[in-house]
Amino acid sequence: MGKKILGLDIQNKALAAVLVNSGIKESRVETYTYIPFPEEGDDPLAAALNTLVQEMPVKGCVCIVSIPADHVSFRNMRVPFKQVNKIRQILPFELEPMLPFPLDEVVIEFHPIKRDGQGEQTDVIAAACNVSGLKSILDLLGTHHINPEIVTVSGYPSALCLARLGDLPENALIVDVRSGSSTIFVVISGQLSMVRALPADRAYESHADMLGQSIQRTLYAIEESGDLPFRPEKIFVTGPALSENGFEASLMRLLNVPTERTDLVRDTQARIRVIPADSWKPHQMNNALALALIEVIGIKGLNFRKGPFAIKKRWTEYKKNIMVSSGLAAGLLLVWLLTVSMDYYYKNKQLNTLNNRITSIFQSTFPDVKKIVNPLQQMRVNIEEVRKVSLNPTGGQGNMLTIDILNEISKGIPDDIDVKFTRTVIGENNVVINGDSDTFNSVDAIKNRLEQSKSFKTVTIVSTTKEDSSNRIKFRLKIGY
Repeated sequence: MGKKILGLDIQNKALAAVLVNSGIKESRVETYTYIPFPEEGDDPLAAALNTLVQEMPVKGCVCIVSIPADHVSFRNMRVPFKQVNKIRQILPFELEPMLPFPLDEVVIEFHPIKRDGQGEQTDVIAAACNVSGLKSILDLLGTHHINPEIVTVSGYPSALCLARLGDLPENALIVDVRSGSSTIFVVISGQLSMVRALPADRAYESHADMLGQSIQRTLYAIEESGDLPFRPEKIFVTGPALSENGFEASLMRLLNVPTERTDLVRDTQARIRVIPADSWKPHQMNNALALALIEVIGIKGLNFRKGPFAIKKRWTEYKKNIMVSSGLAAGLLLVWLLTVSMDYYYKNKQLNTLNNRITSIFQSTFPDVKKIVNPLQQMRVNIEEVRKVSLNPTGGQGNMLTIDILNEISKGIPDDIDVKFTRTVIGENNVVINGDSDTFNSVDAIKNRLEQSKSFKTVTIVSTTKEDSSNRIKFRLKIGY
């Protein structure tokens, strides 16, 4: 069973919701809805939420919410830190002179802009969200048992998904068109680099004319500042206010930049399956789908659930499951302890039996030993002593074993010397060797090499004679040890 994610886009005049089932192999849209706000009533959002909870199974879902952009103020800044915690600490002090309201009336969040050559500095898009507006929305969602884990700003999730997953040119402009405050997003080299909210102006004949003029002024301001070299190669438009025909053509005529309407399913590699239906309108549903996608893919972004709005521990929600899991874990631990204890008992019993057998064998083998402390070690010592006596022909009076003496002689003779031993007599303190070799020098070489052994005290050539018949040198060596 996959994880269910609810993307909830709160618009100025409607509510868009998409429920995605995220599994291991694929993610798919289970259901979606677009609920226009009623024209009558004191709280149109509350009425839309009432309809939503009746139409869609929201209980148990991971909820991601976006709020209208007119609740949020954006600023581009550069801070002298790269660490996220340090940026969060300094940001309120840097923003304070730029805000028209006190800091305690806003929740501050930021989007880092990753660029090469920044050193220890970081460019950020700072966002300040109105506390009272955010609180009223969260309280209203809470009355409908919806507790979002992420609260971000409308249009921002769509821009993030297009920048990360879409095929955008080097310089692109994404425009989220709303009936109230529309938002433009500057994308450079796949990085979201600037966000500007553009309020509606009723003085223009059409929405496209008003938005086109606002975008043009913003682009002039960017060009004049020189801080952000940017000239859009293409404009991507989305948003619920794109209902009028010819909007893209009007915007392209005003700005002289190619413009196209965005379909998030078509224009990104999201690998998400949408249930085909005539009611799916990309310009209305893009942002709600993007809210679910950033959770499925794991894209990090602006989240105003900070400070007083941070999510509290869900102990009460998961208390029963935790208690059941703890009971099962305790039961498994008890079974494991019993198994280990029984195994220890039987292993210890087997060990005692083996120890008794070793002691019995030791007593029968060495009946003269009265004090038995460590029978195995004592048996090894006694066997070694018997072995030494058996290998030493002097009855154990010499200092070296016969096999060790022969080994030292063998190691001391060079491999390239032609030598043959005819007789070896091992005495108490010396060894006498008779043999023959090819030359007198070979006999001297054998003597010199044996003298180098630390086991021998003296090496003496007793005699050397040359045989007339074979021309070989007969010799006798005496080795003291």
